[in-house]
Amino acid sequence: MSKQIEENPNSKIPLAKNGKQALDQSALDQPHSQESIAETQVDEEGVEEKGKKKTPKSRKKRSLIGRFFTWLLSSFLMLSTAIILLLFFLVDTQAGLRTLTAAANRYASDYISIGDAKGRLGQEFQLTDLRLNLPNYPPLKIASLDLAWDYVALLEKRVDLKALKVSGADLNFTPIVPEPEKESSEPFSPLSIKEIDIPINIALDSLDFAESTLQIGDFYLGLNQFEVDGLALVDNNVTLKHALGDLHILVGDNVDLPFVVALNGDVDLPKESADLNLALYAQDGIVNDEHFNVALNSQLDGELNDLKFNIDGRVDWSNMLNDPILLKLENSVVAQNRISTYLHIKNLANQMMLESVWQIDQPYDFDLTMKMNAPYLSQFHPNIRGSMMGDLCLQGDLMQPLLNADMRIEKLDILGLRLNLLTLLGSHNEKHQAKVALTLDQLKFNEFYLKHLGINLDGTLTEEFDFDITIQDLERELVAQVERPSKNERVIDKVIASGSEEEIYYAENMPISFSPKGATEELVKNVEYRVQGRAESHQFNFLLDSIGGMIHSNGVAALRNLTTDPTFDLYLGESKITSPFIGDFKLNRPAYFHLGAKDQQIKLSPVCYQQGYVVFCAEGERTKEGVNTAVVTLNNLPSSLLKDYLPDDISINTKANATIAGQFSTEEDFIGVANISLSKGDIRYRLQGREIEIPLSTTLLDVQARPSGVTSTLNVDWGKYLRVVGDGKINDLFKKNIVDAKVKADVPSFDWVSPLVPALQGLGGEILFTSEVNGPIEHPEIGANLSVKDGRLYIASLNSRLKNINLNVNLQKGTPVFLIKGAVGTEKGALQLDGLYNISNLTASLNVKGNDLLLANSDDIKLMISPDLSFNALGKPGGGKYRLTGSVRIPELFYQHKASEGGGSVVTVSSDTVIIGDGNEHKRSEDFMNNLYMDVNFILGDRIKVGAEGLTATLNGGVKVTKAYNQTIRGLGVINIGKGEFDIYGQVLTLDKGKIQFSGASITNPALDIQASRSFVNEIEGREVQVGVKVLGSAEAPRIELYSSPMLTDIEIASYLFLGRSPNLQSPTENLMLLNMVRKIATGEPISGSKDGLASQLGLSDFGFMETPEGSIGVGIGKRFANSFYVGLGVGVEDSSGAFAILRYRFLKYFNVNTAIMSEGGSINVNYLRDF
Repeated sequence: MSKQIEENPNSKIPLAKNGKQALDQSALDQPHSQESIAETQVDEEGVEEKGKKKTPKSRKKRSLIGRFFTWLLSSFLMLSTAIILLLFFLVDTQAGLRTLTAAANRYASDYISIGDAKGRLGQEFQLTDLRLNLPNYPPLKIASLDLAWDYVALLEKRVDLKALKVSGADLNFTPIVPEPEKESSEPFSPLSIKEIDIPINIALDSLDFAESTLQIGDFYLGLNQFEVDGLALVDNNVTLKHALGDLHILVGDNVDLPFVVALNGDVDLPKESADLNLALYAQDGIVNDEHFNVALNSQLDGELNDLKFNIDGRVDWSNMLNDPILLKLENSVVAQNRISTYLHIKNLANQMMLESVWQIDQPYDFDLTMKMNAPYLSQFHPNIRGSMMGDLCLQGDLMQPLLNADMRIEKLDILGLRLNLLTLLGSHNEKHQAKVALTLDQLKFNEFYLKHLGINLDGTLTEEFDFDITIQDLERELVAQVERPSKNERVIDKVIASGSEEEIYYAENMPISFSPKGATEELVKNVEYRVQGRAESHQFNFLLDSIGGMIHSNGVAALRNLTTDPTFDLYLGESKITSPFIGDFKLNRPAYFHLGAKDQQIKLSPVCYQQGYVVFCAEGERTKEGVNTAVVTLNNLPSSLLKDYLPDDISINTKANATIAGQFSTEEDFIGVANISLSKGDIRYRLQGREIEIPLSTTLLDVQARPSGVTSTLNVDWGKYLRVVGDGKINDLFKKNIVDAKVKADVPSFDWVSPLVPALQGLGGEILFTSEVNGPIEHPEIGANLSVKDGRLYIASLNSRLKNINLNVNLQKGTPVFLIKGAVGTEKGALQLDGLYNISNLTASLNVKGNDLLLANSDDIKLMISPDLSFNALGKPGGGKYRLTGSVRIPELFYQHKASEGGGSVVTVSSDTVIIGDGNEHKRSEDFMNNLYMDVNFILGDRIKVGAEGLTATLNGGVKVTKAYNQTIRGLGVINIGKGEFDIYGQVLTLDKGKIQFSGASITNPALDIQASRSFVNEIEGREVQVGVKVLGSAEAPRIELYSSPMLTDIEIASYLFLGRSPNLQSPTENLMLLNMVRKIATGEPISGSKDGLASQLGLSDFGFMETPEGSIGVGIGKRFANSFYVGLGVGVEDSSGAFAILRYRFLKYFNVNTAIMSEGGSINVNYLRDF
């Protein structure tokens, strides 16, 4: 500073109150350093020495770069200190753990969620309600996680875990969206773990899992308690002192297995060696609803290239194993290539041993030895019985193995398969001398039965040998017979070792049936395949006799180079097919087949079978470059082959032709063509003595396939009966497979319908169907439309003409909904239709509305209605329910029932007649009615008149028809019977009143209140009598009463009703007849119908019983003219009566004249009758 002053004597320095304050201010303006601090002390001393004058020392000013690096170093030291303090805060304080928990819940909530945290992260902490979210997996939940460790050990490259405890874990590793399996294309290579180097040591003193679960798909593992002690990784050497777990496994609904597991051992990664022991014990487990117990002890020992894995155990499975099984398994893997296995399974009655050696690098070379001593297989499983005895040894190459076999299987019954006897005797030595005999007798599987199968090989494979296969009687049981289980038989086996007899029960000693019990159908009668010669050149003969016919072929074949380049060549010289279905076909020229296994070459020359002009050919080839070609043709296949399968009234005359060809090497270069057609011909259909002929002008389907897509066309022209045209294509093959197809069909004319169905006259209009399919083939969008345009129909029996029939049913593309709209016109009025149908949930609605529709206008019936109905099907959402609501007005109805001329008849089914059907028609109808709800009003107009069986009347009123689900149909309303007449045994009664009352009960049982009467004039007594009948009660229980005015007895009323006069009580015959009539009325027997009787047909008023002039009963005929003049002729039925004639005439309202002429004489009476 003194230098600066000296150098700049003129510079001015601000003065402070004292020298120390000035020095402090100067120090603040310059960077602090050790030198400046020292200078400052010197200056202070100089100031304090008042009176002394000392020249200040000058100092050099620091550069800007120096000051920047000084600031940077200071900032780094401060930042490092802050980071260390922050890490200490987060790792070694409770507040730091809570801070980390809050940050994770806030900023990483999509991946992790922590309910609460206690402790210190670097020493001992506890997390509760931990939740981890992984992509495409359900959340992983842990109720509590406790960890005690020392993070300071990380500085020494150690992980020191004192204790880890997990409880209440729910770990579900089932993918939400299944991931596709990836096939590994890498070749097999030996595994090595020497290169694994873990640069840190880990020590875990204690690990404890409690009340936790792990789930992968249907596999569920529950960890009730799992403890690990002394787990350590030191210098790549893993040691485990002890692990013990109480676990529980669930697999779907089939496996429920609690078990205890213990594990210990060590794994040395640098030496690639392991020594592990695993013990497993399960008791009271459930497998397939049966109790399951198992105890296993396993050991994994050795180095990776010389590894041994052994298992010893015992399995007890109730109701699945009659006797516990002891299991011993020894496996040895050498050089990760050669696998040796020894398996020994036994129980008290059976034992089986298996030894095998197999090498990965020589997959077709193996060594297999199997020894079986199992006389009682039922002791393995209660549903299996039979015996398996013998030895089997296979060694060497799979194509030419060395064989030594002596096996016998008897009375086998397993999983629906029954086998009486199977024997295998064979040998094949190093000199290729082979003798093999396999015999199978009586094999039954479900409904199929095979009587015999035999395979024999005798000779030297490299020289001459004979080989044959025979199959006899393959049948199918038509009606399976249920076999009753046989009772166990007592079998006594002598046990010499114990010196006493032991009573043992075996299912093998129960009787068993190997042949079908019911009727059978023979599928294959005989199959013979015989080969003679050498492998390089041998003759073969093949014969097949089956239900479809017979095939007989022979030729020459060769099998060469089995070990280096296997090839097979076949020359088919003769072949003949005889079938009752397709006729007799014969190979028209020899054919050749070649197979090269190494290069995968295949070649088939044209194989053509011919019958007359009918030819079927097939040929194909696969080159060593991988190009595949094939052609199949069928020409002139006659329709006569279908004759036996068609109804007698249908005949087809045409021929079918088909060509299918293709070529490909990969998916990107294939070419395919298919052409199917019918030649010109016809279809003849006969119905009720009439015949129509449908011309088959054009029937063609053409399909072409290329990598760019598949295209197709359809053309059908059957004249006026049917025309169909369509085309389609598929793009983006083997990926999205986009479909785009259209079809259009129509029926041009209907003039051919009326000759077949005479009741339908004047049928006309046009039916058109169109459809489109677009989109991916897996989920295409389908649109369709069915329309009827300008339809017309005349029903002659009703004199009803329907016209302007227009109906449109449209399936909207991309939806499952059919829209229905249309109209049907009549001579007066039109019916409107509007609705929809959803094929996905089976819901539907249809509205029908019309005004004054004239549906019939004949002499017998005239009907005009005005419906307004709504029908709804609720489908799946509504549980398959239906609703019918609305109203039907009937403004006009005239109906006159006429009995069928000739009397007619009803044909009934005799008691011994069997009706074939599924029997579901009645059930379907019943289900529909149970699911139907109905609320419909029927309203009668003022022009209603009906007549039937002697009754003619007018009606009016209305009925409300209702029905709840699962209830009967009910009716509420009144039908009034107005003016009318009722003919009872020739006497016409006037309907005085009538009412049919529906009170809300079943519609089939309304209340009845009907009264009909007639007034008679007693010519003898000169007075008027009114008699009649009343129908009361209900439709199901009607009650008929007689009434009169003035009051008369029932016999008197019946006399007036049937004889028109008072009864003659002195005539027993008449009294008996009248009593019979009264009885019929009382019991409800039919008493009407004379209107259609013989008298009416002859134009007479009376024909039958009538009154004689003497008042007795007679038989005769009578005719009334203009209701005022009557003439009758007859004869009495009593001994005192003879022939008679009657003349009656009524005039001037109150006067009548009765004249009678009899064999005994005659009479004439004049009467005057008037009521006052």
